[in-house]
Amino acid sequence: MAEWAGYVLYHQRNAPIAFVAPEDGLPATALATGVVDKAPHPESARLFIDWLMSLRGQAVYQQSPDLLYGSVRNDAPAMPGGLRLRDFKLLVPGDINDLMASRKTFNADWNSMLGLL
Repeated sequence: MAEWAGYVLYHQRNAPIAFVAPEDGLPATALATGVVDKAPHPESARLFIDWLMSLRGQAVYQQSPDLLYGSVRNDAPAMPGGLRLRDFKLLVPGDINDLMASRKTFNADWNSMLGLL
């Protein structure tokens, strides 16, 4: 199990690995960006977010080896490796309340799988 950035890092070092995306989809995690309440320079933070959401900002996030986050913009360039986020079937929760209600069961199942009882 890996994220795209981890795969690219080791693939570029000639590791004998391949990124396999199951036909039924990949879990998607949102990367939230915003301005915190009482930020010391809220207008500067808003300018950064404007840049980040721009085509140029999204290209930086998709090409920086420390980031490699896929963009949901239709006009964003491909990530290293030639794929775009839209090339994958992404699995996104349909109802956030249902997702949050399952947290206790999910945590118990996860901890059990990892032997963290």
